[in-house]
Amino acid sequence: MTTILFLSRINRMVITVSSDNITVEMAPIKTCQGKTLSLTNDTREVCCKRHVKQGEQGQKPWITYDVHLVETYNVRTQIVRYLHSMETALYIQQEIQRFLFDEETSRIPKAQEVELV
Repeated sequence: MTTILFLSRINRMVITVSSDNITVEMAPIKTCQGKTLSLTNDTREVCCKRHVKQGEQGQKPWITYDVHLVETYNVRTQIVRYLHSMETALYIQQEIQRFLFDEETSRIPKAQEVELV
């Protein structure tokens, strides 16, 4: 438990978006939470999903947010999960959309990087 708390204080989530894939990794210390998602022409949008887990009597509910890629036929692929702030989830969603979907070309070919603090 101490190791997890220590890592959460010094690690940052780095999301790299390119025309072919989205990579999520923790830095500077690598953890098993990293993943790479391939992008296809079926990718339609990026969305946020809210999860509410009811607390026991007298306790507040536990609310977390996920960010998903939505493809044709509403197939969802999870990019990031268990975010505790709606603002963080919306920021990630907007930044990925901004880098992926361009009005002229529909995709931006160069890689971009977003670091969450």
